[in-house]
Amino acid sequence: EKAGRASRVEVYKCKLCETEATFPRYNSPRTLFQTRRGRCGEFANLFGTYCRALGFDTRYILDFTDHVWIEVWSHRTRRWICADSCEGVIDEPGMYEKGWGKKLNYAIGATKDSVVDVTR
Repeated sequence: EKAGRASRVEVYKCKLCETEATFPRYNSPRTLFQTRRGRCGEFANLFGTYCRALGFDTRYILDFTDHVWIEVWSHRTRRWICADSCEGVIDEPGMYEKGWGKKLNYAIGATKDSVVDVTR
């Protein structure tokens, strides 16, 4: 976990068989690509890295109810487009409220230059 630059390691214990499993929370794009294990935060980090490497402007969206995703700036439409690599969806910003039945309470968007309130 240290070599892969895990920010922390979560330990889960099966209620049926008592087996423990560890889940390292990696922040290194290289380690995430190699292990292919993560949650929304890890996949957002990895996808955002790829988008920036290809020249896209991105912002990391943190919803304080428990989810993160990336938005990509579209020069053609002149707006931020939701790109959730964890869910595999593009341009479906209402999926959390409609598809998941969540009430987003507070969300911020962070770019390389700013942090803004993006609560909808």
